[in-house]
Amino acid sequence: MNFDKLRILGWIFLALGIGSMAWPTAATIALEQLIAWLLVFSGISGLLFWRSFSVGRVGYAGLVTAGLALLLGLIFVFQPFVGARTLTIILAVLFVVEGLLGVSIAMALRNQSTGWVWTLLSAVSTLVLAVLIIAGWPSTSVWVIGVLFGLNLLTTGAALLALGYSGKA
Repeated sequence: MNFDKLRILGWIFLALGIGSMAWPTAATIALEQLIAWLLVFSGISGLLFWRSFSVGRVGYAGLVTAGLALLLGLIFVFQPFVGARTLTIILAVLFVVEGLLGVSIAMALRNQSTGWVWTLLSAVSTLVLAVLIIAGWPSTSVWVIGVLFGLNLLTTGAALLALGYSGKA
C-alpha cells in the first residue's frame, strides 16, 4: 500500500470538501450540471443506438427512455436550479426510504445484537435530515447537495489521511 499517495489523496479530498462546504451553491450547481450532461449524452447515445437494443414490441421503450433522458438533461443544462430542486427532492425521498428501512432493520436486530441502537439512531437521523430538507424545500435545494457532498468528501479525506499516516512511509 502506498501511504504517500493515500495522504496526498486525503488532503485533496479534504480541500475539495472544505471548498464544497464553503461554496455549497457552486458545488450543488456543478454536481447538477455533471448529472445534466450525463443525461444528455446518455439520451443522445440511446437515440443513436436504440435499434441495436430493440426487442420485439418493447423496442420503442428504449427510444422513449432515451428521449426522456435527453429532454430531462437539456432542461437541467439550461435550467440548473430546476435540476437542483429536482435532485434535492429525489435525495429527500431517498433519505426517507433509507431511514424507514433502517428503522425496520434496527427493530429486526433488536433481539440479536446490542448494536441495534446505533442502527436505529442512524435511521432516525436520516429521517430527521429528510424532514429538514423537505421542510425547507425548494430553498434548501441551492445548498444541500453541495453541503452533503462536501461532508462526504471531508469524511473520506479524513479516513484516507488516517490510513496514510497509520502506515510506514
